[in-house]
Amino acid sequence: MTMYQQKKCPKFACSSNLAEGKCAEGKGKTSDGSRVVSINKCTKANDVCQLSFNPQSDIESSSTCTTPTTPSVTYYPGEKCALDTDCTTVRWYNDKDELQTSGKCDIPNKLCFGSIKDKKCDTDMSCVAGLYCKTKADNTKACAEQLLETNPCTTHFQCKNNLFCHGEQGKQTCKKTFSLALGDSFNMTDHYAKSVGCSSNYVNSSDKCALKDYKGKVSGPIKCEMGSKCNYQTYLKSDKTDTPVESTEDCVCSMNPDGQGWCPYSMGNSDDGTSDLVAKQAALLDNKRHTVSRSLGDYVSKDVCFSAGLVRKINLKGVESCFIEASLGSALKDCSANKIFSLISVALAMIFLA
Repeated sequence: MTMYQQKKCPKFACSSNLAEGKCAEGKGKTSDGSRVVSINKCTKANDVCQLSFNPQSDIESSSTCTTPTTPSVTYYPGEKCALDTDCTTVRWYNDKDELQTSGKCDIPNKLCFGSIKDKKCDTDMSCVAGLYCKTKADNTKACAEQLLETNPCTTHFQCKNNLFCHGEQGKQTCKKTFSLALGDSFNMTDHYAKSVGCSSNYVNSSDKCALKDYKGKVSGPIKCEMGSKCNYQTYLKSDKTDTPVESTEDCVCSMNPDGQGWCPYSMGNSDDGTSDLVAKQAALLDNKRHTVSRSLGDYVSKDVCFSAGLVRKINLKGVESCFIEASLGSALKDCSANKIFSLISVALAMIFLA
């Protein structure tokens, strides 16, 4: 009779002994705890190491350095530009109320043209950043300043970027992001509100703000073994006097030298750094982007240093610095040693916080 052997998470190690052209190599097996993923930074400027294999596989694999492609990005009216091709094609009106149907850059001011305040608009996209398309009493439309907190609203786009529209149908107002109390509920299809609404940064299966915590432990993070389950309890009261809903999630392998697995974060646990993430998300939304791109765009990529520090802090006490450096390459040059990180780390953070 064959005894079941507990799989072990792969160990990550920095190595300068990889064959020429290789930046990552996976050897050994998780089934016997011998799996090691070796990482080496790329030597060519701007190249990065992107793992092309599953670190948890038992198959011997390797990756090579690549030059990442820059995605094509266009911007909305009122956002930065250098050329007309930088601007999204939208319908907008010039100062003579003439309809324009192409993206155009105001070269001297380096901003995409769009309808300005009190000028005609077809949709919110017509207006420059800081405005939305308001339907007036006579049923005509004109660009108006985005609404402040507590103002009545019907869509998120009407509210300033660090606010969202929430409330009962016909009674919605602009509210601060990450401000709703435990037990507050959402329209099940309002995914944006659910992503930015709760002070706890967690919405339960009943579409209510809730507090998700590790079962039987106050502080985290919690160690676990690959293939095991992590136990959670979800509450609607901050004092946890209500009956919790219990759930489980799979143990997650982190990128550390010990081959240690960790339980995905509980949103009610300040010890695993999630409160830092919430504060930073709220700050990032207080931006001057166009109302329809408030949660997108380059302001996130410019904050790679914070993301690095956060994941190093909470993902999970042992992320190999060489993996971060290899993944980000020259983008690290603007980050101090205690803040370094990369866009890949943003993705990692989202995985571990899922």
